[in-house]
Amino acid sequence: MKATTRPLVALIALLMTVAIHPTANSQQPRIQLASGVQPDPLLMQGKSAGGPDAGCGYMPTAAAQVVEIASQIPYLRFTASSDRGEATLLIEGPTGRFCAFADSYTGENPEISGMWAAGTYSIFIGNRQPGEHTYNLSISAQPQ
Repeated sequence: MKATTRPLVALIALLMTVAIHPTANSQQPRIQLASGVQPDPLLMQGKSAGGPDAGCGYMPTAAAQVVEIASQIPYLRFTASSDRGEATLLIEGPTGRFCAFADSYTGENPEISGMWAAGTYSIFIGNRQPGEHTYNLSISAQPQ
């Protein structure tokens, strides 16, 4: 093999490795919202394998969902529920880090609602109890 082709072969091998082994962030489901939610509510399910207590319950290290908001949305409501235990909801984005626990006002399901600025938001679903829990996540543009 000529010395001039070795860098090209190395580059091709590197690109193939990146294509076969995507980064952790690219494996997270992404939802893109421009002005609202369709269908409304948007419902998702998953399993939350709780990691360490993150101050917002036992949270997995990877986000359950990533939501990309193209431009400011006047109102969105994120609600989590769990098959057992008490679900917790953590949202990290360009405007901060927000945590919600179940309470009687939200029907025992954690909820975060309000105006959402444009940007990327990581949605984490945890639980007050350690272990693996099935969760439901609802995203709606409708007030309750």
